[in-house]
Amino acid sequence: MTILKTHSWKGRKTLSSQFWYGSFRRDRKKIVTKLNVRIDGTPPASLRSGDPGDAAYERSRVRAELQLEQMIAEARDRQSHVQVLKRIHRLQTGHKLPTLKLEAAYAHWLALKEAPADPDDKTGDAGDADYSERYLSQAESAVGKFLDFVRRKEPTATEVGHITADIGRQYMASRYMRKLSPKTFNNTLTLLRSVFGDLLPEAGLPENPFASVKRRKKPECINRVPFTLEQIERILRVIKEEKHGFVRPIIITALCTAMRRGDCCRWTWDCVNLEENFIAVKAHKTNALVQSIFPLLAEEIRRHLPKRSEYVFPLQAAVFDSNPDAMTHRCEQVLRNAGFSDASGGYCDGGSDLRLKRVKGRGIRRANIRGLNSFRGTWITIALNMGVVPEIVRKITGHTAMEVVLAHYYKPAREDIRRELMKKMPAFFNIGQPAEPASSDGKSLLKAIEAMTHENWESVRGKILAALGDTTPNPSA
Repeated sequence: MTILKTHSWKGRKTLSSQFWYGSFRRDRKKIVTKLNVRIDGTPPASLRSGDPGDAAYERSRVRAELQLEQMIAEARDRQSHVQVLKRIHRLQTGHKLPTLKLEAAYAHWLALKEAPADPDDKTGDAGDADYSERYLSQAESAVGKFLDFVRRKEPTATEVGHITADIGRQYMASRYMRKLSPKTFNNTLTLLRSVFGDLLPEAGLPENPFASVKRRKKPECINRVPFTLEQIERILRVIKEEKHGFVRPIIITALCTAMRRGDCCRWTWDCVNLEENFIAVKAHKTNALVQSIFPLLAEEIRRHLPKRSEYVFPLQAAVFDSNPDAMTHRCEQVLRNAGFSDASGGYCDGGSDLRLKRVKGRGIRRANIRGLNSFRGTWITIALNMGVVPEIVRKITGHTAMEVVLAHYYKPAREDIRRELMKKMPAFFNIGQPAEPASSDGKSLLKAIEAMTHENWESVRGKILAALGDTTPNPSA
C-alpha cells in the first residue's frame, strides 16, 4: 500500500518527505521504498494515508499506487525467473542453486581471487595474477557505489541473483549522466563486468548484468612528448643542483628503466641485482619488467646504500604514498629550470584555476604533455630509433601488445624521421634533382655522410675525397 512519511515534533505530525512511499512484503520481510511520485494538493489533517484529501492529493495517490503495483509485479517476475532457474539447476545437478547476499558480493569475489587455482595446491598461491592494492580498492569502491544505487532504486533486490541486465544498464546510464570521462566510465564498467562475471556460477546469476552495456568511445588521446638526447643532457645538468636532489633519483630511474611514476618511487631492494647488473620489477599496471642497469642508474642506486628500508628510495616512496602529485610537481620544477616553458601546465592568459572554474563552471585539467612519465616515452622512442628489437622493448615496458607501445609511446621527432629516411632511402631524395657540384662545404659533406649506406659508400667516399681535393686512389679499385 502507499504510505506517507511523517515525523512528530512537539506533539505535531508533519510530512518528512514530499514523495509517496510504498510498503509491501517479500520473503516475510516488510519493504518500504520511495516512489517517484510527488505528493500534490493538500493532504488530510490527520496525515493518515487512508484518509481522503483534496482532488490533487487523491490523483497523486492513484499515480503512486500504480507505480507501486508495477514495482511489485516486476519484483514477482524477477523472483519467478529466479525460481525457474533454481528448479532447472536442481534438476540438472541435484543441488540447490547457490544464493549470495548483495552485501557479501565483494567479499565473496575477493575470496575467489585469493583462492588457489588448484584445490590440491598447498602453496597458497592465488589462482589469478597478484592484484595490486590500488586495483582492489577501485573494485571495492565500484561495487559499493553500485550496491548503494540498487538499495535506492531496487530495494526488492537483496541477492546477487536478483540483479538483472536492466538494473546494470540503469546504473551505467546514471554514471553517464554524471558526465564522467570515457576512461572513468569504461574503467567502472570493466571492474563491474569482472566482478559479476566471476560471481555468475556462485550466485545464481542468469547472465552478466553488465555484458550488454557498451563502452564509451574515447576521445583523441594527447600523448606526452618525448625528450631528445640534447634535452636529456640539459635535464641531467639541472638535477645535479642541490635543490633538485630529492627528485633526482626518480628522474634517473624513469629515464633509465621506462618505469611509470609509482613504480619509480616504490620499487624495492629485492628487485635489484647489482652483481648481475639487472632489475626485475613487478609493475602495477603491466607484467614484470626486466631491465639492464645503466651506469647512470647504478651510480644512483649505490648512493642509497646501505639499505635502510625495503624501498630503494624510502623518502620518495613515503611522499608518493601521501601525495602522488608531489613528485610530478617537483619534476615540473626541474623541467622549468631546464627551459621547458610548458612544463607547469599553466594557462596562456595567466588566469588561475579558480578564475577558470568561475567562468566555465566545471574545470577541466589541462593535458600534461611534458612530465615525469614523458621519460617512459623517451626511453621507448630512443630504443626503437637506435634499432633495439621491438620484442625486447615490449618485454622491458611490460606491454603485451606492440601496438600499444607504437600508438602511445613511440613518438619520433621530425628530424629523427627525416634522418632515418635519408639513411634508408637516399635515392628518393635525389630523384629529379640536379647533381650537386663537388664542394668542400661542411654541410654538403655532412649530408653526404648521412646518406652513406653499405651499398653506396664507395661512390659517396669518392665524392667526399674529390671535394676535399684528395687524389688518394680507392683501395677497393
